[in-house]
Amino acid sequence: MKVLAWNVNRRKLGRPHIAVFRELGAETILLNEFVDGKFRQEFSDDLRDAGFHSQSLSEGVAGVRAPLIFAASKYTFHAGDLAAPKVDVWSSCNFLHIKFENLEMVGLRVPCYERNKKAEAAKIPDYWQKLGEIFDRILNRNILFAGDFNADPSHVFGSQEERAIVEESLSKLRIPDPAGEWSFKRGNSSARIDHVAHTEGILVRSPEYISTIGDHVLAGVSGVMSDHAGLLFDVEPKDSRT
Repeated sequence: MKVLAWNVNRRKLGRPHIAVFRELGAETILLNEFVDGKFRQEFSDDLRDAGFHSQSLSEGVAGVRAPLIFAASKYTFHAGDLAAPKVDVWSSCNFLHIKFENLEMVGLRVPCYERNKKAEAAKIPDYWQKLGEIFDRILNRNILFAGDFNADPSHVFGSQEERAIVEESLSKLRIPDPAGEWSFKRGNSSARIDHVAHTEGILVRSPEYISTIGDHVLAGVSGVMSDHAGLLFDVEPKDSRT
């Protein structure tokens, strides 16, 4: 199965995005920073016309216009049982678990808590501690987590305590190194913060940051659809080869 995980930067989505999915050959999409709006019905209908008949949206919180996770696939999936780390409204909305016949996925965005605000900074290790506890519970399952981790596993920032907790949590799963220099770009700043992490039971092949496809600029300098490149990869359960 070919999967595209993409931070869509809270933008209105439409047919150009569906053209991207088609040109990339994506069979499942996991979109984060998805802000619901009047466009969704038309977008959803156009996705179905393109073959993405299974769709799901993470639950929002009444009165809060928070970004969500949107998933769609050409394969049938059902709602999963995993709940988001309980830190605040941002952690709750940015987590969506779906289950296929022999494979599970979680689309997520780790909230971008502000380190220069004490109360916000304290949420970073709290979130990662709780995410690590979720990882502990699913190690025997065929499952992956894909999206915006707001962290580069090869170069974790933050206080010594924060780095230790983030690194320990990330070490519980396999995280392949995507091809490409960056996944996030804004002005002169860039980073590699979009990733797929998975258990031993599945194979993830050819992860790659996609910034352009055909005439579409997913991310970069100008005329962009987002400030994040898409993360494209192939996945299959190991036992599907036997």
